[in-house]
Amino acid sequence: VELRTLEVTVKQLERQKAEAGRRLADLDEQIRQLESAALAQAKKAEEAQTRLNQLVEDTQKDAAHAETDQQEIAQLKAELAQLEVERLTLSSQLTNEQKGMEAAVDKLTDIERKRQRDEAQRVQLHDAIAQAETVVNDLETVLKSSDPSTSLSSKLNLLEDISRKELDLGSSTAGKAPPPRPAPPKSSARQTPVNGDPFANTCRDANECFWNQGHNHNTEQARIFHAELEFAFIIY
Repeated sequence: VELRTLEVTVKQLERQKAEAGRRLADLDEQIRQLESAALAQAKKAEEAQTRLNQLVEDTQKDAAHAETDQQEIAQLKAELAQLEVERLTLSSQLTNEQKGMEAAVDKLTDIERKRQRDEAQRVQLHDAIAQAETVVNDLETVLKSSDPSTSLSSKLNLLEDISRKELDLGSSTAGKAPPPRPAPPKSSARQTPVNGDPFANTCRDANECFWNQGHNHNTEQARIFHAELEFAFIIY
């Protein structure tokens, strides 16, 4: 369920990333249009200033048309002032669009980082499931073995492997994992007879007694052991 949730989250983040990319492209286009409009207004203002200068020069040369020229000069000054207001408005809009573009870039960056984190968690979950399936398959193989005394050490190693993986998973999810089972002492340290039962000595703890009963092919204990392994896999 967690894996499916992460996959859905990754897809949603990818869609958000695409939408943010389209929004960023739209903002870039709007900025280009505003810059073009600002340049056009600046060009008009420059032309108006040129005309104004020309009129001033003409007025000085022709006093007879001074009054008419003064009226046109006043009109051009008013037009120039209006163009300046429009230029300032466009500059303000350009600044706002640039801020919007920066905010969109920041949001896109956050979305990409979250998508990468969720993707990494999804990969880790895949790996954990694969490892758990491998451990369970190995344990089932050991249970089906025809020589339990030979595979005893393998069983213990697999149980220790499960315990280690439970601890690793617990530390990564901020939870608590149960401690690993203590392994029984090695049979070589007991000095048992060659033809005797290597598990005939008195067991030192419940875990060792459990394995001694498994060696004697106790069907009920084998069933309990298999159920316990399934429970350990569910916890993992």
